Amino acid sequence: MTDDGAVYFLANSESTDFDVTENFGGEDIWLVKLTEEGSMRVEDDLHDLSLSVFPNPCTDHVNISSDDQLLVSVYDMVGNEVLRQQVNPSGQIEVKMLPAGTYVLRGMNDAHQKFVARLVKL
Repeated sequence: MTDDGAVYFLANSESTDFDVTENFGGEDIWLVKLTEEGSMRVEDDLHDLSLSVFPNPCTDHVNISSDDQLLVSVYDMVGNEVLRQQVNPSGQIEVKMLPAGTYVLRGMNDAHQKFVARLVKL
């Protein structure tokens, strides 16, 4: 929950119905913000980047394997950015300084394609 009363959460679907136009039959993830006025999707232009994040859950570091160099941001569940780092393909970010909890990891390549994933820190 944020200071202005909004709530952020991740939602995902593995469905093939409704308006799924990309990643048909695969997992789709959205970052959603709920306010008194309603809900809004925070990321409108997420793309299916060739990216994997492991180990997840993690303790000290997270490996990020992608085809591109990425700008990676990690957000707490209140929506505060707690970490930002450039990551080379098959790079790593250190998370041992973060408290245990659930985070949102957002990666963006030079073409402004974005990836959002849930990250659990033990």
